[in-house]
Amino acid sequence: MLRTNDDPRALRSRAAALAAATELLVEGGPENVTHATVAKRAGIGRATVYRHWPDQQALLLDALAGDVRPLLAFDDSPVRDQLVSQAEQMAHRLNQPSAVSILATVIQRAERDEDARRIREEMFGRADEDLTRALAAAVERGELRPGAQEHAR
Repeated sequence: MLRTNDDPRALRSRAAALAAATELLVEGGPENVTHATVAKRAGIGRATVYRHWPDQQALLLDALAGDVRPLLAFDDSPVRDQLVSQAEQMAHRLNQPSAVSILATVIQRAERDEDARRIREEMFGRADEDLTRALAAAVERGELRPGAQEHAR
């Protein structure tokens, strides 16, 4: 994950390459994300892709990181309603081949790669924090009795 300078062309080529890498990841899994396939899809030179990402691992991890979305997100509405809604949304997302591919790749690579481990922890750690905050808010609003959030773990 190299930093790009502020050159608008470099920023555009990087954005195009990341969008292409994410599309390729969704369509064909991690093996589909190579410098050559990304360059072709993005309409840029392979050397440009290498300039941003010196190896396939860095390219794949940036594509994975770009597609990581929070697993849970809560607002001020009743927690029960949100849990039901988010469980339905998560089930829908996890039935998408792209989500399965991305999650499986992150989990598998996290065992041996620090960047993938960071992405995994960001995904699941954020979900844990969000759920903890939502349950605490539900206790404060009287939706749950005190101590209920400890039993949920």
